[in-house]
Amino acid sequence: DILAVVKQLQPEVDAWYTANLPSSRSADANVLAEVIRNQTNEIEVVACPDVLAACEAAKAAAGDEDRILVCGSFYTVAAALSHSI
Repeated sequence: DILAVVKQLQPEVDAWYTANLPSSRSADANVLAEVIRNQTNEIEVVACPDVLAACEAAKAAAGDEDRILVCGSFYTVAAALSHSI
């Protein structure tokens, strides 16, 4: 339930980075970004071509005291862990 997850995390998130996954069951990064934009106000939302690009973009934007949260399917988390974010 994408919308419910966004609503729950919204107060804690400063920027969102969506990613395409190699699964026919996954939502497109641009569609996810649009859903998030419709639920958040003035928060950065970036659609990325894949999890590696999303992780790199998040790392580049993060400050020393920031945390990066990866959520989604096992495909998403496994891809992020394999890139050592």
